[in-house]
Amino acid sequence: MRVSEEPEKPSIAVLPFANMSPDPEQEYFCEGMAEEIINALSKIQGLRVAARMSAFQFKGRLQDARQVGNALNVKMLLEGGVRTAGNRLRVTAQLINVEDGCHLWSERYDRQLEDVFAIQDEIASNIVGALRLKLGQQELPRVKRATDNLEAYHLYLKRRHFWHHRQPVMQRRALQAYQQAKEEDPSYALAHAGIAWIQIIMAIYGLLPPDRARTAAKSAAERAVSLDEGCADVLIGAWGVGLFFDRDWDAERVLQRAIELEPNHVEARCFHSLHLWFMGRHEEALNEVRRAQDSDPLSTYANTLAGWALLASGHNEEAVLELQKALDIDPDYVLALTLLAGAHARNSQYEQAISVLERVISMTGRSPFYVGWLGWAYGRAGRTDQARAALSELRQRSEREYVSPLYISWVLSELKEEGDALEWLEKALEARDPYLFFWRTPVFDSLRSEPRFDDLLRRFNLTR
Repeated sequence: MRVSEEPEKPSIAVLPFANMSPDPEQEYFCEGMAEEIINALSKIQGLRVAARMSAFQFKGRLQDARQVGNALNVKMLLEGGVRTAGNRLRVTAQLINVEDGCHLWSERYDRQLEDVFAIQDEIASNIVGALRLKLGQQELPRVKRATDNLEAYHLYLKRRHFWHHRQPVMQRRALQAYQQAKEEDPSYALAHAGIAWIQIIMAIYGLLPPDRARTAAKSAAERAVSLDEGCADVLIGAWGVGLFFDRDWDAERVLQRAIELEPNHVEARCFHSLHLWFMGRHEEALNEVRRAQDSDPLSTYANTLAGWALLASGHNEEAVLELQKALDIDPDYVLALTLLAGAHARNSQYEQAISVLERVISMTGRSPFYVGWLGWAYGRAGRTDQARAALSELRQRSEREYVSPLYISWVLSELKEEGDALEWLEKALEARDPYLFFWRTPVFDSLRSEPRFDDLLRRFNLTR
């Protein structure tokens, strides 16, 4: 007797909606439209929804529905377009069967701009209606309205658009958009959580002094939690403040709660992996980032973080493969490029490392963080004059803007001025620089061999 196979779950990918407006600034709104529908559909039992990052890799590409469906391992695609004109909004949407390219349904919505939430609800409900026989009787999905203020919502979507570029200038624009969203709607929890998270990121990458970032981030995270403690993105901000600024290892419980609320939240899984790494629970950490990759195989961040985990544990060649996955998706992904340069340097491929970092420098407007990385690579390659030039630049810039002592320490360590390097490392410790959590990154290689380094780790509440 043949045992009947369990029927395959219906599966769908929501592609970014095309911007049909002449204003390219509307891209953020089109991405937001798709993202809100993804979030609503993800709550439907029995329906597998492709993760945002994977689906968004096909933005602007003219490809056959079957090719896209096979790449994302889904049976259906939702695609559409958005046009805005003044206060008018036109949205078109089509649900496509991947196997034959036929439309299961299509619809056009001509509404006022303030009706955007209702349109998102209707699209999600129409998808469930088209799958009613496969999904059974379920409550129709609703887009979670974190704010009723349309301007605040638009500003939040702009932030999401800026954030995914991962460039210093975009981080500053994201922070500004979050702050404006908060002013439009002071009860908008996601705006407060966004302010907290961007402050954390800017402190990690030296765009803000840690003490200044901590004060603003802590206040914003506490306000966000008071407004909506049942939102994963809100909890992620609270975790970041607890770990990176308060060095509280119990903050892991906040991330675990976020994952309970949204098991497929890729960034929550990635951040949990980081937390486990920092605690020395390496096997668990790698398993967690693998879960994130399984959930969203085309996530640049998940693939990059897998590369970092392998690099941190000394598996350089495997790390390069994971980082290359991220760069195959986005060749300009700065985080993956920087870590790839670190892997090249560890493999004594100094010219490749320098070439990558010189490209990163041009992409990031000579942000001090990346000048520190490049100066470190010059020193490691024996290009002493260029390393000293980078060191001089960092010192001069520190007189007029914030430059983390870490970056000076990295360059000094490769110039074999270990005593001075450790003094600058002490200054970073006193400033509570959150990048010290990443002490397994290649820029710390020469410092880690110093006897005083273990004492510094202990004082920062870190252990080998």
